[in-house]
Amino acid sequence: MKKLYAILAATSLYACSPDVSYVGQRYAPVSDVKVFVDEKAIDRPYTVIGRGYAQTAGTWPATRLQERLMAKYVAKAKQNGADAVLFRDMIWLYNGTSIYTNSRTDSLPRAVITTSNTQIGPINNRETEVLFLKFK
Repeated sequence: MKKLYAILAATSLYACSPDVSYVGQRYAPVSDVKVFVDEKAIDRPYTVIGRGYAQTAGTWPATRLQERLMAKYVAKAKQNGADAVLFRDMIWLYNGTSIYTNSRTDSLPRAVITTSNTQIGPINNRETEVLFLKFK
């Protein structure tokens, strides 16, 4: 019975971990991969050999998600022969407005009180673009 619980726990943790996909060229595996977050910090000429995509919806627990994603991208880069990984943040602003309203009604002696909170903001989405690089 203990083995069953261990298998179920491992399966649930694996199912909730982020999935990383790679699209691009493949080279011989490498053992060392550099990580960059700024293009200006790359001091050697390079070629983009691939792009990475992550499926993070439903991942649990969300704490330390970025570190887990970075580790998976580095492992994917080693496997596909990339010398470096470049993380670039992209913010997409959409033409529109997001409106969120939360209301609460409480019944007090001789009165009913309703409180509400409305938040209005632009519609945007933040994504991280991941590029796999091969030095020339």
